[in-house]
Amino acid sequence: MQSSMQTTIESTAAFNDFLYLLTGGYLGLFMLGLITMVLFFFLPFFIFGIWNQTKRTNKNLQKLIELLQICENRLKLIEKDSK
Repeated sequence: MQSSMQTTIESTAAFNDFLYLLTGGYLGLFMLGLITMVLFFFLPFFIFGIWNQTKRTNKNLQKLIELLQICENRLKLIEKDSK
């Protein structure tokens, strides 16, 4: 006759076997962890690349706005002189 404690241990082991098969084994978990660590290592480089590109774009947009403002002022002066 089995005790209730032994039944609990056997059911937990069945869950571990299912988890092992579901994940492709512990080697699969190791590879998943390794890939995750490599991706997290490169994450700051991607973030700073996006940040630098955004700053560069913002600077270019500010220059473009200044140039358009100068052109608009010149057009207003020409229009004013022609009247």
